[in-house]
Amino acid sequence: MGNLDRIGHDNRKRAANVRLARWIVSGLGVLLANIVLAQNVEPSAMVETTSIIKKSVTQTISAYGAIEADPDALTVVALPRAGLVTRLHVRLGERVSMGDALLELDTAPGTRMQFSQAQAAQSYAEGQLQRIRQLFDEQLATRDQVANAERALSDATAQLRALKDVGADQKRQTVRAVTDGIVTGLSVSTGDRIAADTPALFLAQTTGLVVRLGVEPEDARRVPDDAALELVAIFQSDIRIPTQLEKVNAMINPSTRLVDAIAPIPEDAADQVTLGSIMRAEIRLASQDALVVPRSAVLYDQDGAYLYVVERNRARRVNVAVVNESAHEIGVKGQLNAGEVVVQTGNYVLSDGMTVRTSNAGS
Repeated sequence: MGNLDRIGHDNRKRAANVRLARWIVSGLGVLLANIVLAQNVEPSAMVETTSIIKKSVTQTISAYGAIEADPDALTVVALPRAGLVTRLHVRLGERVSMGDALLELDTAPGTRMQFSQAQAAQSYAEGQLQRIRQLFDEQLATRDQVANAERALSDATAQLRALKDVGADQKRQTVRAVTDGIVTGLSVSTGDRIAADTPALFLAQTTGLVVRLGVEPEDARRVPDDAALELVAIFQSDIRIPTQLEKVNAMINPSTRLVDAIAPIPEDAADQVTLGSIMRAEIRLASQDALVVPRSAVLYDQDGAYLYVVERNRARRVNVAVVNESAHEIGVKGQLNAGEVVVQTGNYVLSDGMTVRTSNAGS
């Protein structure tokens, strides 16, 4: 019985091994079949498409610049006489109104002495003229002597008036703003001893602001002096100011290596911006007909710009040149026609000739 049991056990084991081998072979067959099937299925991608349209578009170029005071609206506050700055009432960038105190100036001792000397000279000339006239009445002086004395008094009076006009008769003076504006420059400090006619402050009128834009030299030739544009604040995109260029310079700015183009800030928009703010300008050039696609339809690589046209459910790569750009659309030219279908979403995963499954987003 022992031998028969062992024989039966070996037979059952061999039968189990045979069934396991058959199951493995069957599983491998299914796996190999799936692999072969997968290799024979082409990859495809779900994309969103739209149609190319042809329309008139306005070409634009972008430029950047800072808001500054128009030189024609810049007031220089010069100190008319020598003296000592004893106090400053304003700081750089402060907004002032006409009549506001700017600084305190003590008249220099030398200037006050000049005024005293001018007073004495006028008093002497008056007395001298009286004496010469008395002598003339007594026929002891000539008409020429009277004329010389009158001229001497006139000169002395003019000298005294000139010194009064510059405040030489005042020991201390409060210099006040002659217009509304913003302090854009301070060239003196408290304690400074200054000479006559020293520029002390610069006031920019808030109604005289401009943007100095930097335009690429190759673009400057295409920009007319009166081109329309829209200014957008870099850090406040909700601030949009329509205006137009005032002039385009004819030389490259050595500091920026760009061509300066000046655009005024309209008076009704002056309170929206701040001196020194950086602005982006979208300068509008001439309009032209172009094939237009959404910005998302155009991709870029080392060969330049391209897009995918859909033909018979396959994506065909077409290299293009960008002729115009806006916030949402791009004007292109290449081997394209109006009405052709292009991929606008899902194009990043495509390759030339790849099968696509499309959903039309409209035109």
